[in-house]
Amino acid sequence: MFHLRSILQIIFLILVTSQIDASDNRILRNRSKREIERLGLYTDSQYVISLTVHTLKPAIFDKNYASLVEFYNSFCGHCKRFAPLYNQIAANMSLWYPDILQVTALDCSVEENSDTCREFEVMAYPTLRYFPPHYKQGEKKLGLAIEHLDAKKVIDIVVGNITTEQNPPSHWPSFKFLLETNKELLFSQVPAEVKYLFLFYESNSSLLGSKLILDLNQVKECQLKRINFESPFVVEYGLGSNSRLVVLNRAMIPIDLNIKNTTEKDEIVRSIVNFLKSEGVKLPKMLGEHPVYTITTTQQGDITEEIKKQQDEMIRIRVKENLGTVYLADLEQVMRQIFFIEVPRSNMIEGEKLIALRRFLTVVQRYFPFNDNGKRFIDDLRSYVLNEERINGSDFDAKVPEIEKLYSPIFSSNRWVGCMPSKPGFRQYPCGLWTLFHFLTVRAAEMDISSDPLEVLQAMHGYIKNYFGCTECAQHFQQMATRNHIWSVATKDDAVLWLWNAHNEVNKRLSGDLTEDPEFPKQQFPVNCEACRKSMSNVHGHQILGEIVWHKGEVLKYLKDKNSPSNLDLLGVEHESSIPKFMAHIGANHGNVFTDLDIRMGLFLYLFCICMMVIAVKLFLRRGYRKKLYIHDILGKV
Repeated sequence: MFHLRSILQIIFLILVTSQIDASDNRILRNRSKREIERLGLYTDSQYVISLTVHTLKPAIFDKNYASLVEFYNSFCGHCKRFAPLYNQIAANMSLWYPDILQVTALDCSVEENSDTCREFEVMAYPTLRYFPPHYKQGEKKLGLAIEHLDAKKVIDIVVGNITTEQNPPSHWPSFKFLLETNKELLFSQVPAEVKYLFLFYESNSSLLGSKLILDLNQVKECQLKRINFESPFVVEYGLGSNSRLVVLNRAMIPIDLNIKNTTEKDEIVRSIVNFLKSEGVKLPKMLGEHPVYTITTTQQGDITEEIKKQQDEMIRIRVKENLGTVYLADLEQVMRQIFFIEVPRSNMIEGEKLIALRRFLTVVQRYFPFNDNGKRFIDDLRSYVLNEERINGSDFDAKVPEIEKLYSPIFSSNRWVGCMPSKPGFRQYPCGLWTLFHFLTVRAAEMDISSDPLEVLQAMHGYIKNYFGCTECAQHFQQMATRNHIWSVATKDDAVLWLWNAHNEVNKRLSGDLTEDPEFPKQQFPVNCEACRKSMSNVHGHQILGEIVWHKGEVLKYLKDKNSPSNLDLLGVEHESSIPKFMAHIGANHGNVFTDLDIRMGLFLYLFCICMMVIAVKLFLRRGYRKKLYIHDILGKV
């Protein structure tokens, strides 16, 4: 048993060490803050708000405004070249601050911020993310990735998301097209302080009117309303390609601003500002200083291309690290390829081809994870195909974008992720097709919609036979399907396993082939499921494929888990407002509740209690003379 003096000395040293560590941490935190101010690329920016690990989440989560965040590294050459452009992007949207949008940046080169950048899965610099209003914090709540670094494209993406926001804050202006047809009632629908109404004529897909609404939002004496070709005011005020804007005062007298170019926002805003000034309207200072884009196309193109290469490389690394992941972007991209490229290649769709297309559309309608717009799109497309006895390929080619335009946006992304190749010509569509049908077989097995176990396999067989662009591949698949008794599959679970077995057979045949991506060799999968592989001879309940013994029950469990909609990854998603509703709130972020200081203090209290117990026992057992305790007995003689 330790001497009492030794025990108390140990307690004293632990306490002192804890206080020193805490003091050192405060010094490091203060030094990091000074480094942020010194090293940040936007310290002197009038338009970009510099964030830190302490201010990022409070600034973007559960706010009544949207945020644009750049994650950058102040030592990165690309970031330094991009900084002036980002300043210009922020300047062009400065009139939307602070009620609608805040433009911010976080320096990932600062050590204090590194964990935050890792948490937000920043894989390349610079990375842009859009966070809508009321955005809730949680696992995989990483914001909307903006992969374009062109100034106008970035602004268009931000404006598009603001315009289509499904749950806008109450103080945001309305971006909807004007439905009122009686001009006498126009001013009855706006506040009394509004003296002028601007009616701006544009197409449904244009964002120019929304940008004008955002720029004028702080001017309480006027409002701008968007109108399309359905509005009677287009004809009444002679609006068209040459004259798209008319001003109405409360006497309902139209005023023409004589704008020469109504396709350029800056010129329109300048004309509106001059008109309002002439009418004595007090304007925000920033409105009169309306900044413009200043960067060369060559410089912008170079930056965008370099950043895209970086992002692609980081995505490939991420995919290799997460081999059991299915990406929503891949499922959407393969649907694009099918409807916009593969099916329209047919000169005439009739007979067996038409039946195959109908079956395919039926399983897609039932099991594909569309958003609400996508469901309407596939419903209309299926109805069109069901109502036709024969379809010309060119007619189908025209019909698909026509329906898409009605319900846009349908897709949340426009790129390959899990099926991204290391070089052009590899993976992509064939990889996406396998991914799609694995997903559909699992969904069919999990959902009680149809009792037909061959539903998805039959649709896949018909599609590959009639529409798959590689004739030799289609023939191989049909031969393999016959050889492996596809039409004898008895249950939906058997359909899942049949497709898995077929995929592995194709992988084995093409392993080492010229069509194999060198960075993604064709292997027997799953490669990351230890429970699925057994090093034993052929046993009941197991299946031998080559030299590998598979446990079919575990494989089925793995495939169902991998292809569960709740496990779809949103990496590569560009339009978060377009993801399916069931994916809008994926889990909550339950991080480590205890800090380092909490753990250190807990350990100290644990040791302290043990020591007190030892002292209590020693004093209890001790008899006779009790010496008075002095301070030097605790600390030792000096």
